Amino acid sequence: LLQTSRRTQLEKASQALKASEARVAELIDQGRRFDEVNSQKIMFEEELERLRDAFSAQSAEQQRLGKERLRQTEQLHELETELRLAKADSESLSKRARLLED
Repeated sequence: LLQTSRRTQLEKASQALKASEARVAELIDQGRRFDEVNSQKIMFEEELERLRDAFSAQSAEQQRLGKERLRQTEQLHELETELRLAKADSESLSKRARLLED
């Protein structure tokens, strides 16, 4: 009877040990998966930061180009106005020259 009791205790202890070993293996596997997911999270955060910086730089460049375009448009209008005035002056001088020739 004592031997049967010890055998039962040994079997229970063996089952408990196997269950504990299975739980340890499961925890180790979960730890590995956590490490993988955490590494991906860090990688995605770094990529997100890089993309934010790139977007910010692109927005700044678009603003700069918008200002440059506005400046060049104003300059174009000024040059067109000067051209119209120069043509008018040229026509006026041509008329005066023809009158003087006659």
